Amino acid sequence: LGRPACIVHEGRLRNLRLRPSEVREAAAAAWVAKLESVQPMTLAEALAAVGRQRSDEAGGEMGAEDWLYSVLDGCKRLAPMDPAMRLFSRILYGQAPEEEWRSQQRMLRRVIDELRARDRHENGQVMGK
Repeated sequence: LGRPACIVHEGRLRNLRLRPSEVREAAAAAWVAKLESVQPMTLAEALAAVGRQRSDEAGGEMGAEDWLYSVLDGCKRLAPMDPAMRLFSRILYGQAPEEEWRSQQRMLRRVIDELRARDRHENGQVMGK
């Protein structure tokens, strides 16, 4: 797959072997950083920014490059069995447009809204809140 533009480190990196939940959390944090950014940025740039922020919060104990490399490795491990991580990886590596994720989010929102509209209790309250 090569490497996304967010990896600019040359030399040895340490794989932190992040848990699947940590990899998913990193992906979610990258989307949030991208969507909340004042300036336009790619998903790879957003992920790198999250890595720098986490490294700063850890007092430099964990290198941003090590964390980023570990997230990418986790994406690779999870992609075969997790469609969300597969899409995140494809976008990160430039194999799919970000619009694919936005389209998926719109579709999911419509499905959830439709389910909520149809899932009313006899008293009119939404069930499963």
